Amino acid sequence: MEPFSNPPTSIENLVSSQGGCAHAGRPPIHRLPPELLQIIIRKACAQDSYKDLFEIRSVSRYWMDIVDSMHELWTRVSLKHNANLLSMILQKSSTQPLLVSYKEGEINDEDKAGFKQRITPSAGRWKSLDYWAYPEAQHERMLGLPLHNLETLIIHIPYSTVNYTGVFDAPRLRDLDVFRLSLNWHSFSDLRSLQIEDCVPSPSVDEVYIILKASPNLEVFKIARIRPTSPTGHLADVDDAHSAPIHLPRLRSLLVVRVPFVPYSRLLNLIEAPNLHRFLVFHHFRSPSQSNDFTPMFESAGRFIGTHRESSDDDDAFRLTVLVFDHTLAVVVGHRRVLLQNEEWTGGRQEEQKAGLSAALRRFDKRLCESIKAIQFAGMRSDEEMMDFAHILNQHFPNVEELLLKLSLWTTDPGGLPTLGRLSSLSNRGRGNWLFPKLIALHLSAPEALICDGILEVVEARRNVGHVQPIQQLTIEGSKIGRDAVVKLETYLQQLRMTGTEIV
Repeated sequence: MEPFSNPPTSIENLVSSQGGCAHAGRPPIHRLPPELLQIIIRKACAQDSYKDLFEIRSVSRYWMDIVDSMHELWTRVSLKHNANLLSMILQKSSTQPLLVSYKEGEINDEDKAGFKQRITPSAGRWKSLDYWAYPEAQHERMLGLPLHNLETLIIHIPYSTVNYTGVFDAPRLRDLDVFRLSLNWHSFSDLRSLQIEDCVPSPSVDEVYIILKASPNLEVFKIARIRPTSPTGHLADVDDAHSAPIHLPRLRSLLVVRVPFVPYSRLLNLIEAPNLHRFLVFHHFRSPSQSNDFTPMFESAGRFIGTHRESSDDDDAFRLTVLVFDHTLAVVVGHRRVLLQNEEWTGGRQEEQKAGLSAALRRFDKRLCESIKAIQFAGMRSDEEMMDFAHILNQHFPNVEELLLKLSLWTTDPGGLPTLGRLSSLSNRGRGNWLFPKLIALHLSAPEALICDGILEVVEARRNVGHVQPIQQLTIEGSKIGRDAVVKLETYLQQLRMTGTEIV
Protein backbone atom coordinates (compact mmCIF):
# COMPACT_ATOMS: atom_id res chain seq x y z
CA MET A 1 0.00 0.00 0.00
CA GLU A 2 1.32 3.42 -0.98
CA PRO A 3 1.87 5.98 1.80
CA PHE A 4 -0.46 8.42 0.03
CA SER A 5 -2.91 6.99 -2.43
CA ASN A 6 -4.09 10.52 -3.29
CA PRO A 7 -1.35 12.91 -2.16
CA PRO A 8 -2.33 16.58 -1.60
CA THR A 9 -1.36 18.85 -4.46
CA SER A 10 -0.63 21.94 -2.36
CA ILE A 11 0.04 23.17 1.18
CA GLU A 12 -3.51 24.51 1.35
CA ASN A 13 -4.89 21.04 0.52
CA LEU A 14 -2.58 19.46 3.09
CA VAL A 15 -3.80 21.81 5.82
CA SER A 16 -7.41 21.26 4.79
CA SER A 17 -6.98 17.50 4.71
CA GLN A 18 -5.56 17.56 8.24
CA GLY A 19 -7.76 20.19 9.80
CA GLY A 20 -11.00 19.98 7.85
CA CYS A 21 -12.65 22.94 6.16
CA ALA A 22 -13.06 25.22 9.16
CA HIS A 23 -10.43 27.69 7.83
CA ALA A 24 -11.07 27.24 4.12
CA GLY A 25 -10.31 30.38 2.11
CA ARG A 26 -7.92 31.88 4.67
CA PRO A 27 -4.18 32.27 3.90
CA PRO A 28 -2.06 29.52 5.53
CA ILE A 29 -0.23 31.96 7.80
CA HIS A 30 -3.49 32.72 9.57
CA ARG A 31 -4.16 29.04 10.22
CA LEU A 32 -1.06 28.56 12.38
CA PRO A 33 -1.79 27.21 15.85
CA PRO A 34 -1.43 29.88 18.56
CA GLU A 35 1.56 28.10 20.11
CA LEU A 36 3.51 28.16 16.82
CA LEU A 37 2.56 31.76 16.09
CA GLN A 38 3.80 32.80 19.54
CA ILE A 39 7.20 31.26 18.82
CA ILE A 40 7.43 33.20 15.54
CA ILE A 41 6.41 36.46 17.21
CA ARG A 42 9.02 36.07 19.94
CA LYS A 43 11.73 35.60 17.32
CA ALA A 44 10.52 38.53 15.21
CA CYS A 45 10.21 41.19 17.91
CA ALA A 46 13.15 43.40 18.82
CA GLN A 47 14.05 43.36 22.50
CA ASP A 48 14.39 47.14 22.91
CA SER A 49 11.40 48.50 20.96
CA TYR A 50 7.64 48.03 20.70
CA LYS A 51 7.58 49.06 17.03
CA ASP A 52 7.73 45.48 15.71
CA LEU A 53 5.12 44.36 18.21
CA PHE A 54 2.59 46.96 17.04
CA GLU A 55 3.21 46.11 13.40
CA ILE A 56 2.46 42.45 14.14
CA ARG A 57 -0.69 43.40 16.07
CA SER A 58 -1.96 45.34 13.06
CA VAL A 59 -2.00 42.30 10.73
CA SER A 60 -5.32 40.93 11.91
CA ARG A 61 -7.63 40.65 14.89
CA TYR A 62 -6.43 37.07 15.43
CA TRP A 63 -2.79 38.20 15.59
CA MET A 64 -3.70 41.08 17.86
CA ASP A 65 -5.37 38.71 20.30
CA ILE A 66 -2.32 36.44 20.26
CA VAL A 67 0.09 39.33 20.90
CA ASP A 68 -2.03 40.79 23.67
CA SER A 69 -2.20 37.42 25.39
CA MET A 70 1.60 37.14 25.48
CA HIS A 71 2.21 39.04 28.71
CA GLU A 72 5.97 38.43 28.62
CA LEU A 73 6.26 40.68 25.53
CA TRP A 74 5.00 43.70 27.51
CA THR A 75 7.64 43.94 30.21
CA ARG A 76 9.98 46.75 29.06
CA VAL A 77 9.19 50.08 30.66
CA SER A 78 11.02 53.29 29.77
CA LEU A 79 10.82 56.92 30.81
CA LYS A 80 10.67 57.71 27.08
CA HIS A 81 7.30 55.94 26.71
CA ASN A 82 4.28 58.23 26.50
CA ALA A 83 1.41 57.93 28.95
CA ASN A 84 -0.81 55.84 26.66
CA LEU A 85 1.90 53.29 25.88
CA LEU A 86 2.93 53.09 29.51
CA SER A 87 -0.64 52.38 30.61
CA MET A 88 -0.95 49.69 27.92
CA ILE A 89 2.31 48.04 29.01
CA LEU A 90 1.32 47.96 32.67
CA GLN A 91 -2.07 46.47 31.80
CA LYS A 92 -0.95 43.89 29.23
CA SER A 93 2.09 42.72 31.23
CA SER A 94 -0.34 41.42 33.87
CA THR A 95 1.83 40.10 36.73
CA GLN A 96 5.03 39.66 34.71
CA PRO A 97 8.33 41.04 36.12
CA LEU A 98 9.18 44.45 34.65
CA LEU A 99 12.45 45.73 33.18
CA VAL A 100 12.48 49.45 34.00
CA SER A 101 14.69 52.06 32.35
CA TYR A 102 14.74 55.49 33.97
CA LYS A 103 17.14 57.76 32.06
CA GLU A 104 16.39 61.42 32.54
CA GLY A 105 18.38 62.93 29.67
CA GLU A 106 16.27 65.68 28.07
CA ILE A 107 12.97 64.57 29.66
CA ASN A 108 11.08 67.50 31.22
CA ASP A 109 10.06 67.57 34.88
CA GLU A 110 6.34 67.12 34.14
CA ASP A 111 6.91 63.92 32.18
CA LYS A 112 9.26 62.57 34.86
CA ALA A 113 6.67 63.21 37.57
CA GLY A 114 3.93 61.57 35.50
CA PHE A 115 6.08 58.52 34.84
CA LYS A 116 6.87 58.05 38.54
CA GLN A 117 3.20 58.38 39.47
CA ARG A 118 2.14 55.71 36.99
CA ILE A 119 4.99 53.28 37.61
CA THR A 120 5.23 53.43 41.40
CA PRO A 121 2.31 51.02 42.14
CA SER A 122 4.12 48.30 40.17
CA ALA A 123 7.43 48.59 42.10
CA GLY A 124 6.96 45.14 43.56
CA ARG A 125 7.16 43.68 40.03
CA TRP A 126 10.39 45.36 39.00
CA LYS A 127 13.04 42.81 38.08
CA SER A 128 15.65 45.27 36.88
CA LEU A 129 16.16 49.03 37.10
CA ASP A 130 18.55 51.02 34.90
CA TYR A 131 18.68 54.38 36.68
CA TRP A 132 20.37 57.48 35.16
CA ALA A 133 19.60 60.70 36.99
CA TYR A 134 21.18 64.08 37.63
CA PRO A 135 22.80 64.72 41.04
CA GLU A 136 20.02 67.07 42.14
CA ALA A 137 17.22 64.57 41.39
CA GLN A 138 14.97 63.21 44.13
CA HIS A 139 16.57 59.77 44.10
CA GLU A 140 14.39 58.42 46.89
CA ARG A 141 11.34 58.67 44.58
CA MET A 142 12.75 55.69 42.66
CA LEU A 143 15.37 54.07 44.88
CA GLY A 144 13.31 54.32 48.05
CA LEU A 145 10.42 52.22 46.71
CA PRO A 146 9.78 48.70 48.06
CA LEU A 147 11.72 46.84 45.36
CA HIS A 148 11.14 43.41 46.83
CA ASN A 149 11.71 41.49 43.58
CA LEU A 150 14.48 43.61 42.10
CA GLU A 151 17.43 41.49 40.93
CA THR A 152 19.50 43.94 38.84
CA LEU A 153 20.24 47.58 39.63
CA ILE A 154 22.39 49.86 37.46
CA ILE A 155 22.93 53.40 38.74
CA HIS A 156 24.72 56.19 36.89
CA ILE A 157 24.99 59.75 38.24
CA PRO A 158 26.73 62.19 35.84
CA TYR A 159 28.93 65.18 36.68
CA SER A 160 29.28 64.79 40.47
CA THR A 161 28.94 62.26 43.26
CA VAL A 162 25.92 61.81 45.52
CA ASN A 163 25.67 60.29 48.99
CA TYR A 164 22.29 58.56 49.10
CA THR A 165 21.25 58.04 52.71
CA GLY A 166 17.67 56.94 52.10
CA VAL A 167 16.17 53.53 52.74
CA PHE A 168 17.04 50.85 50.19
CA ASP A 169 14.68 47.89 50.27
CA ALA A 170 15.73 45.25 47.70
CA PRO A 171 16.24 41.93 49.50
CA ARG A 172 16.55 39.90 46.27
CA LEU A 173 19.15 42.10 44.60
CA ARG A 174 21.82 40.02 42.86
CA ASP A 175 23.54 42.41 40.40
CA LEU A 176 24.65 45.88 41.49
CA ASP A 177 26.49 48.34 39.23
CA VAL A 178 26.76 51.81 40.76
CA PHE A 179 28.60 54.89 39.50
CA ARG A 180 28.92 58.03 41.64
CA LEU A 181 26.15 57.24 44.10
CA SER A 182 27.16 56.07 47.54
CA LEU A 183 24.76 53.67 49.26
CA ASN A 184 24.42 51.97 52.60
CA TRP A 185 26.99 49.32 51.79
CA HIS A 186 26.09 47.22 54.84
CA SER A 187 22.72 46.39 53.29
CA PHE A 188 24.08 44.19 50.49
CA SER A 189 24.68 40.45 50.54
CA ASP A 190 24.39 37.36 48.34
CA LEU A 191 25.30 39.33 45.21
CA ARG A 192 26.11 37.77 41.85
CA SER A 193 27.95 40.81 40.50
CA LEU A 194 29.22 43.94 42.22
CA GLN A 195 30.65 46.97 40.41
CA ILE A 196 31.44 50.15 42.35
CA GLU A 197 33.07 53.17 40.73
CA ASP A 198 33.84 56.72 41.88
CA CYS A 199 31.51 56.71 44.88
CA VAL A 200 31.86 59.29 47.68
CA PRO A 201 31.97 58.41 50.45
CA SER A 202 33.70 55.33 49.20
CA PRO A 203 33.09 51.99 50.87
CA SER A 204 35.87 51.15 53.28
CA VAL A 205 37.99 48.10 52.59
CA ASP A 206 36.35 46.54 55.61
CA GLU A 207 32.88 47.12 54.13
CA VAL A 208 33.98 45.59 50.84
CA TYR A 209 35.33 42.58 52.75
CA ILE A 210 31.94 42.11 54.46
CA ILE A 211 30.04 42.30 51.15
CA LEU A 212 32.36 39.79 49.48
CA LYS A 213 32.24 37.47 52.46
CA ALA A 214 28.43 37.57 52.36
CA SER A 215 28.33 36.88 48.59
CA PRO A 216 29.81 33.39 48.05
CA ASN A 217 28.21 33.13 44.60
CA LEU A 218 29.81 36.32 43.28
CA GLU A 219 30.84 36.06 39.62
CA VAL A 220 31.95 39.63 38.80
CA PHE A 221 33.67 42.15 41.07
CA LYS A 222 34.93 45.57 40.01
CA ILE A 223 35.96 48.43 42.27
CA ALA A 224 37.39 51.59 40.76
CA ARG A 225 38.41 55.13 41.67
CA ILE A 226 38.18 54.69 45.40
CA ARG A 227 39.04 57.84 47.33
CA PRO A 228 40.38 58.17 50.89
CA THR A 229 37.62 58.98 53.39
CA SER A 230 39.52 59.63 56.63
CA PRO A 231 40.56 63.14 57.76
CA THR A 232 44.21 62.20 57.21
CA GLY A 233 43.54 61.24 53.59
CA HIS A 234 44.23 57.54 54.11
CA LEU A 235 41.89 54.65 53.47
CA ALA A 236 41.35 52.32 56.40
CA ASP A 237 42.87 48.89 56.17
CA VAL A 238 41.05 45.58 56.55
CA ASP A 239 39.99 45.18 60.16
CA ASP A 240 42.07 42.65 62.08
CA ALA A 241 38.86 40.83 62.98
CA HIS A 242 38.25 40.18 59.28
CA SER A 243 41.20 38.01 58.35
CA ALA A 244 39.44 34.81 57.27
CA PRO A 245 39.81 33.86 53.58
CA ILE A 246 37.04 34.91 51.18
CA HIS A 247 36.05 31.89 49.10
CA LEU A 248 34.56 32.90 45.74
CA PRO A 249 34.48 29.70 43.65
CA ARG A 250 32.31 31.26 40.90
CA LEU A 251 34.26 34.51 40.50
CA ARG A 252 35.20 34.92 36.83
CA SER A 253 36.12 38.61 36.58
CA LEU A 254 38.03 40.69 39.14
CA LEU A 255 38.99 44.30 38.36
CA VAL A 256 40.69 46.66 40.81
CA VAL A 257 41.31 50.09 39.30
CA ARG A 258 42.87 53.14 40.92
CA VAL A 259 42.53 52.13 44.54
CA PRO A 260 44.95 52.59 47.47
CA PHE A 261 47.59 49.91 47.04
CA VAL A 262 48.37 48.75 50.56
CA PRO A 263 44.85 48.06 51.95
CA TYR A 264 43.58 46.54 48.72
CA SER A 265 46.64 44.36 48.33
CA ARG A 266 45.72 42.88 51.72
CA LEU A 267 42.14 42.37 50.57
CA LEU A 268 43.33 40.57 47.42
CA ASN A 269 45.48 38.29 49.54
CA LEU A 270 42.33 37.06 51.29
CA ILE A 271 40.37 36.23 48.10
CA GLU A 272 40.36 32.62 46.90
CA ALA A 273 39.04 32.44 43.32
CA PRO A 274 40.08 29.15 41.64
CA ASN A 275 37.98 29.77 38.50
CA LEU A 276 39.01 33.36 37.82
CA HIS A 277 39.27 34.13 34.09
CA ARG A 278 39.72 37.90 33.82
CA PHE A 279 41.87 39.85 36.26
CA LEU A 280 43.08 43.46 36.17
CA VAL A 281 44.86 45.73 38.62
CA PHE A 282 45.47 49.24 37.30
CA HIS A 283 46.68 52.47 38.85
CA HIS A 284 48.10 55.77 37.63
CA PHE A 285 50.22 57.95 39.89
CA ARG A 286 50.04 61.51 38.57
CA SER A 287 52.28 63.26 41.09
CA PRO A 288 55.06 62.34 43.53
CA SER A 289 52.75 62.93 46.49
CA GLN A 290 50.53 60.10 45.31
CA SER A 291 53.34 57.60 44.98
CA ASN A 292 53.88 54.98 47.66
CA ASP A 293 55.17 51.46 47.91
CA PHE A 294 53.35 49.64 45.11
CA THR A 295 55.21 46.33 45.37
CA PRO A 296 52.63 44.76 47.77
CA MET A 297 49.95 45.19 45.10
CA PHE A 298 52.19 43.63 42.43
CA GLU A 299 52.86 40.72 44.75
CA SER A 300 49.15 40.25 45.48
CA ALA A 301 48.35 40.51 41.77
CA GLY A 302 51.04 37.98 40.96
CA ARG A 303 49.12 35.33 42.88
CA PHE A 304 46.17 35.69 40.48
CA ILE A 305 48.16 36.24 37.28
CA GLY A 306 50.44 33.30 38.04
CA THR A 307 47.78 30.77 38.93
CA HIS A 308 48.36 27.38 37.32
CA ARG A 309 45.70 26.15 34.89
CA GLU A 310 45.63 22.62 33.53
CA SER A 311 43.99 23.84 30.32
CA SER A 312 42.60 27.04 28.89
CA ASP A 313 40.63 28.27 25.87
CA ASP A 314 42.82 31.37 25.85
CA ASP A 315 45.69 31.03 23.36
CA ASP A 316 47.83 33.37 25.49
CA ALA A 317 47.22 31.58 28.80
CA PHE A 318 50.77 30.17 28.70
CA ARG A 319 52.47 33.25 27.26
CA LEU A 320 53.97 35.91 29.54
CA THR A 321 54.06 39.54 28.42
CA VAL A 322 56.07 42.23 30.18
CA LEU A 323 55.63 45.84 29.04
CA VAL A 324 58.12 48.44 30.28
CA PHE A 325 57.46 51.82 28.71
CA ASP A 326 58.66 55.21 29.85
CA HIS A 327 56.33 55.39 32.86
CA THR A 328 54.48 52.07 32.61
CA LEU A 329 54.98 48.55 33.89
CA ALA A 330 52.59 45.73 32.96
CA VAL A 331 52.73 42.00 33.63
CA VAL A 332 50.26 39.94 31.60
CA VAL A 333 49.30 36.27 31.27
CA GLY A 334 46.23 35.67 29.10
CA HIS A 335 43.35 37.78 30.39
CA ARG A 336 45.09 38.47 33.69
CA ARG A 337 47.22 41.56 34.16
CA VAL A 338 48.59 44.18 36.51
CA LEU A 339 49.42 47.59 35.07
CA LEU A 340 50.94 50.60 36.80
CA GLN A 341 51.62 54.04 35.36
CA ASN A 342 53.82 56.36 37.38
CA GLU A 343 54.71 59.83 36.11
CA GLU A 344 57.84 59.78 38.27
CA TRP A 345 59.29 57.06 36.04
CA THR A 346 59.53 59.45 33.08
CA GLY A 347 63.21 59.75 32.35
CA GLY A 348 64.10 56.43 33.90
CA ARG A 349 63.35 54.75 37.23
CA GLN A 350 64.14 51.19 36.21
CA GLU A 351 64.88 49.93 39.71
CA GLU A 352 61.27 50.46 40.79
CA GLN A 353 59.99 48.78 37.65
CA LYS A 354 62.27 45.80 38.25
CA ALA A 355 61.08 45.62 41.86
CA GLY A 356 57.46 45.50 40.68
CA LEU A 357 58.18 42.72 38.20
CA SER A 358 60.10 40.69 40.79
CA ALA A 359 57.29 41.12 43.32
CA ALA A 360 54.69 39.80 40.87
CA LEU A 361 56.81 36.82 39.80
CA ARG A 362 57.44 35.78 43.41
CA ARG A 363 53.79 34.69 43.69
CA PHE A 364 53.63 32.74 40.41
CA ASP A 365 52.78 29.08 40.79
CA LYS A 366 55.83 26.96 40.01
CA ARG A 367 53.76 24.75 37.69
CA LEU A 368 52.76 27.76 35.58
CA CYS A 369 56.37 28.93 35.47
CA GLU A 370 57.31 25.57 34.02
CA SER A 371 54.43 25.76 31.52
CA ILE A 372 55.38 29.17 30.11
CA LYS A 373 56.95 28.51 26.72
CA ALA A 374 56.85 32.03 25.24
CA ILE A 375 57.80 35.42 26.66
CA GLN A 376 57.18 38.78 25.03
CA PHE A 377 58.64 41.90 26.48
CA ALA A 378 58.31 45.27 24.86
CA GLY A 379 58.86 48.97 25.26
CA MET A 380 62.44 48.87 26.51
CA ARG A 381 64.48 51.80 25.27
CA SER A 382 67.75 49.92 24.93
CA ASP A 383 69.06 46.44 24.50
CA GLU A 384 70.85 46.70 27.86
CA GLU A 385 67.62 47.55 29.65
CA MET A 386 65.96 44.62 27.94
CA MET A 387 68.65 42.24 29.12
CA ASP A 388 68.29 43.43 32.74
CA PHE A 389 64.66 42.37 32.69
CA ALA A 390 65.57 39.16 30.86
CA HIS A 391 67.78 38.15 33.79
CA ILE A 392 64.80 38.46 36.16
CA LEU A 393 62.59 36.40 33.84
CA ASN A 394 65.26 33.75 33.33
CA GLN A 395 65.25 33.00 37.07
CA HIS A 396 61.56 32.00 37.01
CA PHE A 397 60.86 30.41 33.62
CA PRO A 398 63.15 27.46 32.78
CA ASN A 399 61.34 26.17 29.67
CA VAL A 400 61.09 29.23 27.44
CA GLU A 401 61.33 28.25 23.77
CA GLU A 402 60.16 31.46 22.12
CA LEU A 403 61.24 35.03 22.83
CA LEU A 404 59.55 38.12 21.34
CA LEU A 405 61.54 41.33 21.79
CA LYS A 406 60.08 44.73 20.91
CA LEU A 407 62.25 47.79 21.28
CA SER A 408 60.48 51.15 21.53
CA LEU A 409 60.87 54.00 19.09
CA TRP A 410 62.90 55.87 21.70
CA THR A 411 65.77 53.38 21.67
CA THR A 412 68.83 55.22 22.93
CA ASP A 413 71.35 53.36 20.77
CA PRO A 414 70.27 53.60 17.12
CA GLY A 415 73.72 52.54 15.99
CA GLY A 416 73.18 48.89 16.78
CA LEU A 417 72.52 46.18 19.32
CA PRO A 418 75.93 45.69 20.90
CA THR A 419 74.75 44.05 24.11
CA LEU A 420 72.19 41.70 22.62
CA GLY A 421 75.19 39.38 22.49
CA ARG A 422 74.67 38.79 26.21
CA LEU A 423 72.35 36.01 25.19
CA SER A 424 75.50 34.30 23.93
CA SER A 425 78.54 35.71 25.70
CA LEU A 426 77.38 34.54 29.12
CA SER A 427 78.60 31.08 28.13
CA ASN A 428 82.07 32.13 29.33
CA ARG A 429 80.72 32.31 32.88
CA GLY A 430 79.51 28.77 33.07
CA ARG A 431 76.51 26.68 32.19
CA GLY A 432 74.16 28.17 34.78
CA ASN A 433 74.45 31.69 33.36
CA TRP A 434 72.96 31.02 29.95
CA LEU A 435 69.76 32.93 29.38
CA PHE A 436 66.83 30.77 28.25
CA PRO A 437 68.83 27.62 27.37
CA LYS A 438 65.83 26.01 25.62
CA LEU A 439 65.25 28.98 23.32
CA ILE A 440 64.75 27.96 19.67
CA ALA A 441 62.68 30.85 18.21
CA LEU A 442 63.57 34.53 18.39
CA HIS A 443 61.42 37.41 17.13
CA LEU A 444 62.82 40.94 17.02
CA SER A 445 60.82 44.09 16.32
CA ALA A 446 62.83 47.32 16.25
CA PRO A 447 62.73 50.87 14.84
CA GLU A 448 63.76 51.31 11.21
CA ALA A 449 66.94 53.22 12.08
CA LEU A 450 68.31 50.45 14.30
CA ILE A 451 71.03 48.15 12.94
CA CYS A 452 70.48 44.60 14.21
CA ASP A 453 73.62 42.79 13.00
CA GLY A 454 74.23 41.85 16.64
CA ILE A 455 71.58 39.15 16.30
CA LEU A 456 74.11 37.13 14.30
CA GLU A 457 76.34 36.86 17.37
CA VAL A 458 73.49 35.33 19.34
CA VAL A 459 72.76 32.71 16.68
CA GLU A 460 76.41 31.77 16.20
CA ALA A 461 77.27 31.49 19.89
CA ARG A 462 74.35 29.19 20.68
CA ARG A 463 75.27 26.66 17.97
CA ASN A 464 76.96 23.39 18.92
CA VAL A 465 76.63 23.93 22.68
CA GLY A 466 75.55 20.71 24.38
CA HIS A 467 73.31 22.13 27.09
CA VAL A 468 71.87 25.02 25.02
CA GLN A 469 69.41 24.71 22.16
CA PRO A 470 70.43 26.42 18.90
CA ILE A 471 68.24 29.17 17.47
CA GLN A 472 66.24 27.58 14.66
CA GLN A 473 63.75 30.31 13.76
CA LEU A 474 64.37 34.04 13.50
CA THR A 475 61.88 36.77 12.62
CA ILE A 476 62.97 40.38 12.16
CA GLU A 477 60.48 43.22 11.79
CA GLY A 478 61.76 46.68 10.92
CA SER A 479 65.36 47.82 11.56
CA LYS A 480 68.36 47.33 9.26
CA ILE A 481 70.76 44.43 8.78
CA GLY A 482 73.95 43.87 6.80
CA ARG A 483 73.88 41.72 3.69
CA ASP A 484 76.72 39.50 4.97
CA ALA A 485 74.83 38.86 8.20
CA VAL A 486 71.76 37.76 6.22
CA VAL A 487 73.81 35.27 4.22
CA LYS A 488 75.22 33.66 7.36
CA LEU A 489 71.84 33.60 9.11
CA GLU A 490 70.28 31.78 6.16
CA THR A 491 72.99 29.14 6.54
CA TYR A 492 72.47 28.63 10.27
CA LEU A 493 68.68 28.81 10.57
CA GLN A 494 65.84 26.55 9.54
CA GLN A 495 63.66 29.61 9.01
CA LEU A 496 64.45 33.31 8.55
CA ARG A 497 61.70 35.86 8.00
CA MET A 498 62.14 39.59 7.55
CA THR A 499 59.36 42.15 7.25
CA GLY A 500 60.06 45.80 6.51
CA THR A 501 63.77 45.21 7.13
CA GLU A 502 66.31 47.11 5.06
CA ILE A 503 69.35 45.08 3.93
CA VAL A 504 72.40 47.31 3.79
